[in-house]
Amino acid sequence: MFTYYGNHGLGDSARIPIGHGLTVKNINWNEYGHVENINTSDNFPIEMTKFIVVDDKLIGNLSSWFYSFKNSYFVYDMTKKELTEFYSKKEYNAFASQNDLPLTNELRTFEQNYRDYWSGWRFWLLP
Repeated sequence: MFTYYGNHGLGDSARIPIGHGLTVKNINWNEYGHVENINTSDNFPIEMTKFIVVDDKLIGNLSSWFYSFKNSYFVYDMTKKELTEFYSKKEYNAFASQNDLPLTNELRTFEQNYRDYWSGWRFWLLP
């Protein structure tokens, strides 16, 4: 239960392990998820309302109640540890189409991702 994959964060926070030792965290079940130790070109931590993990890539929007990001979308390659940012939805969708990645309408909320990850057999293993 206290391992990377078992720490679901019941209580004030919730966590989703996304691979490579990274987790998307959410405090008090608000709409914003964040990833620690990865900063945007604005030097702010990644904060988002919608995201998806595909092929060792975290893809999401940059949205925060606290920070003002200059870009709107990002792709973080967890294998290469590289962050690519996109100014607009149109710019990201063009990149996604060329690289066989999900489009912006396929991104999911933290709650949707949490339920997908922790449902089924994992739910029965929660402490």
